[in-house]
Amino acid sequence: MNPTSASIQEGSDQQFTATGTFSDASTEDVTSSATWASMNEAVAVIDAFGLATGVLAGTSNITASQGGATGTSFLEVVPPISTDKVAITFDFYSAKWDLLGVVATSSSGGSVTLTATAFESDNVVTGSGVMAYNAELDRHQRVILGLAAKPFRVEVTSTGGGSDRVHRSLIAGRAR
Repeated sequence: MNPTSASIQEGSDQQFTATGTFSDASTEDVTSSATWASMNEAVAVIDAFGLATGVLAGTSNITASQGGATGTSFLEVVPPISTDKVAITFDFYSAKWDLLGVVATSSSGGSVTLTATAFESDNVVTGSGVMAYNAELDRHQRVILGLAAKPFRVEVTSTGGGSDRVHRSLIAGRAR
């Protein structure tokens, strides 16, 4: 089989080919007549002509079988490369109201979902929520309630793969 191993992104394709070697040492392309299978269809699927498509990050063995012979290739599927740029443009903590306000922008605008998360110093989540998108201002915003103390870190992540974070010393805030 060719290639013997490959790596693709989720949603991308990889063409595999199979060559049969016969008892007289002759070879023939059997790609279109072989029976193809992915051993982990949650990661990759493959059609009857050897074209594999990455579904989710992970690994799968790809097999081609014909006439009692089987060949195997290894396929790795990786997450897509992030194209979204995220920036936290405003954050504010109020000890009086036990809340954190976060505003962020995304290079993908409203076509992605942003999530704001507040963390303690030991990476314990103290509050989190999906940010609302304001199309008029082209920004995402969220108020997280119930924070008894100023977060150690605030992080905004995007379904488009981008992220930004602010540490405690940079989070704006008021004691009362």
